[in-house]
Amino acid sequence: MEGEAHVIWAIECGRALEVCFIVVFSIATTQRCNRRKKKLGKMESDEVRCFLVRCFLAF
Repeated sequence: MEGEAHVIWAIECGRALEVCFIVVFSIATTQRCNRRKKKLGKMESDEVRCFLVRCFLAF
């Protein structure tokens, strides 16, 4: 029974870390995209790419 509790805790912890990583990574990606957009002016393709990356990270 004690082993099961450790496994459940590890899974929960892993999920929490995964969520944190996704949030941090998506924020970083958005900022990088925004910076690039400012440099290049308004480029639609870049915006679409950023959007696709964010969608991909959401799953």
